[in-house]
Amino acid sequence: MWRSKAALMINLLSLLAAGALAFVWLGLPVGGYDGPPPMTAVIIDQLSLTSPDQAFVDEATQTLHDAGYTVDYVPGKDVTVDYYRELPLKGYGLVLVRAHSGFVLRDPLPAGDTRVPGDTFLFTSEAYSDDTHIDDQASRRLSVAYYVDTGLEQIDDAGELLEKFRNEPRYFGIKPGFIESSTHGRFPGTTVVLMGCNGLTTEALAQAFIDKGARAVVGWNDLVSAPHTDDATARLLGHLLVDRLSTKEAVAQTASEVGPDPAYGGRLEFYE
Repeated sequence: MWRSKAALMINLLSLLAAGALAFVWLGLPVGGYDGPPPMTAVIIDQLSLTSPDQAFVDEATQTLHDAGYTVDYVPGKDVTVDYYRELPLKGYGLVLVRAHSGFVLRDPLPAGDTRVPGDTFLFTSEAYSDDTHIDDQASRRLSVAYYVDTGLEQIDDAGELLEKFRNEPRYFGIKPGFIESSTHGRFPGTTVVLMGCNGLTTEALAQAFIDKGARAVVGWNDLVSAPHTDDATARLLGHLLVDRLSTKEAVAQTASEVGPDPAYGGRLEFYE
């Protein structure tokens, strides 16, 4: 959840075939690569469309530049399925994914709990269509993602959820299987920072990046607000690039400074 917003991602094929329901609340040496990661970074700012923070982008970019990095910026409108498909080929040593994300729920939902952890997904800003990315949809590597402005805490039935979001705009969501099987190339020992909710609630998405050559993944174990993750990521970059801490040490130091999200409880964690 990014403050009061929530999002729903539904894999229609999974829903029909297996009753799986994906629900997202809005709200960081593998694969044979042994050399140092490239001094290149990207800020994938899908969240700029709903919770822009130019001050964070400017601060992060300056910190990276001062450390000798070449930095690319991807605005929300350009965060598409095919952008993620080609991401490993771009050769970044550091990837900041400032995007909405969340996890799968099952149907029926356990009474009184609409946040049962499952695999985490990343939002794109590409409008959903049932006649594009057909192979990835058939293989359940993509989901259908919805944004909503109201809480869902009282809903415990998949049918109610579907009816509630029937008329909402739909977008493609990126599943772990897409990272594993549909992306081109491999990450060159990259550190991936998943700035959205639930990036490390379960291991599937982080492990998909690791299996594709990433060296480490940083993320939140629960919901997180946009201001909290922006503050934490700015501090994390300082500890990594200015203080020269290892990624694991930088995450621990950052987590001790910012604490869990005061509204939603998410804590910053490290995975490799």
